[in-house]
Amino acid sequence: MKITGTAVLALLAPAMGLMMILYVIPLGFYFINSFHLFRDGRILPIWTLQTYVDYFTDPFSYKIIEESVRLSLLVTALALVIGYPVAYALHTRVRGTGSRAVLSLLLFSPVAADDKKPSEEGFASLFDGKSLSGWAGAKDAYRVEDGAIVCVEGTAGNLLTEKEFSDFVVRFEFKLTAGANTGLGIRCPMRAKGNLHLDGIELQILDNTAEKYKTLKSYQYHGSVYGIQPAKREFLKPLGAWNTQEVTVQGRKIKVVLNGETITDCDLDEVTQNGTMDGAEHSGLKRSSGHLGFLGHGDRVEFRNIRMKDLAAKQ
Repeated sequence: MKITGTAVLALLAPAMGLMMILYVIPLGFYFINSFHLFRDGRILPIWTLQTYVDYFTDPFSYKIIEESVRLSLLVTALALVIGYPVAYALHTRVRGTGSRAVLSLLLFSPVAADDKKPSEEGFASLFDGKSLSGWAGAKDAYRVEDGAIVCVEGTAGNLLTEKEFSDFVVRFEFKLTAGANTGLGIRCPMRAKGNLHLDGIELQILDNTAEKYKTLKSYQYHGSVYGIQPAKREFLKPLGAWNTQEVTVQGRKIKVVLNGETITDCDLDEVTQNGTMDGAEHSGLKRSSGHLGFLGHGDRVEFRNIRMKDLAAKQ
């Protein structure tokens, strides 16, 4: 595991702090007990050189220092040996970099390099933040606001990239409104309207918390390959917050990572070996390439920072 400079500080700071506490506290008590802070009716001038000379030349002071340092080193060593494995195990299960940093400081677990943002090497933007240049389809159902593509409420349609892609990694941020329902289309034919969850492949984008969606099928919730593979839930941020999502499509495999958590990871051939979950004919599963886009259903959803790494371009 690669360790950063910040991680080293996260490891050393609590250890040094523990040593200081175990050293200073007994030292302080001894100082008070020895000099009582008062002598001959006056306050002891603890800032004078003579006071410290008297203190450190006292043989009993050396005994206190020696025992304090020895105990400090022992406790610190035990904390690192026992605390580190426990902290690291918890560290991998705590969501959020901030929470992990706090846990690292409290439990002596250094923050690893894998907590940093993933590399953007090889990624190219699909959205300039100002216009729908490079996009086609139902442009009238979408607009650009404050650097984001917005599905216009009350309209519907598919906004697709002009280019086609086969294998890729796409990253983007999205913000949901209450009860919002839309989708990310992959390997889709160019069609402004229509059921691209059948003729292409749709990954659900949905407000899982909405009351009206309580009775949905498992494959209809956010991150699911619609009608094919259900996703794990509970990883969406509260409404109004920006979520981050990464989708990797390579060959027959699809992986969806939401806010740092893998919620879908499947092989299309394996999960459809006994038919699709919704029982429908999904002709889009046979496609090896197509357009990427947003499949709006009339609810307001915002998208920004859309970028792609074309894996096929390297082959």
